Amino acid sequence: MEQEEKDQKPKVAEKGLIEEFVGDVISLERGLPATFLESLKNPGYVIDSYFEDKNRFVSPIKYTIFMIAVTSVIGNFVIDYEALMNAGVSSQATSNVEMDPMFTAFMNGVAEVSTALSTRFNHLATILVLAPLFAFASRLFFKKKRSTFKEHYIMTLYSLSTVSFINLAFLPMMINQANIWIYSGITSLSMFVFALYTQIKYLKLKGFDEYAQSFLSIMIGFILYLVGIFILQIGGAIILVIVRS
Repeated sequence: MEQEEKDQKPKVAEKGLIEEFVGDVISLERGLPATFLESLKNPGYVIDSYFEDKNRFVSPIKYTIFMIAVTSVIGNFVIDYEALMNAGVSSQATSNVEMDPMFTAFMNGVAEVSTALSTRFNHLATILVLAPLFAFASRLFFKKKRSTFKEHYIMTLYSLSTVSFINLAFLPMMINQANIWIYSGITSLSMFVFALYTQIKYLKLKGFDEYAQSFLSIMIGFILYLVGIFILQIGGAIILVIVRS
């Protein structure tokens, strides 16, 4: 009898997990649609609900995974990643025709990694690299508003995941490869504006001084992000040179 009960427990747990996962995707009251829409209208309420009622909306981790999956799948239909990659490497190779072969290989690697980070892995890099840096800068300025790093990190995950879905509206621009930098500029600006909006709403900021601090904290987060991406580019290029040599 005891053995039969043990055998049945995993099946119940597995069924519950699948149901919860599907419910998070399709539920209009607490699932992905509700979380996205409420994050647009009242992001502070969504973030507070995570700490007060974790069943009210999709958790930030699941929300992030959903958004990365959706944006990646749609991006694969719209963007020709191979063409962008080849164009970036060819352009770099042309500018380094008379240079040392090893240096040329390194610069081609930089171009290849840069193109990959700005297209295929853009959402992943934004959420996994930019999110903790944004959270760090936010806590640096607003520790008295929210004392723990987790609170700022959860805020940033919801913000960046939501805006990554919004930026799908600009994805058709990438049908023309020449628009890559225009697309990057527009999506970066929308990311900045929405991060500012979310921070103001969640931390209940008021007055010019707090708005200015919010702007500065996000600027610092972006600068740290650019430094981090630069390190990834250099490191990735070095690895490619070593592997291919």
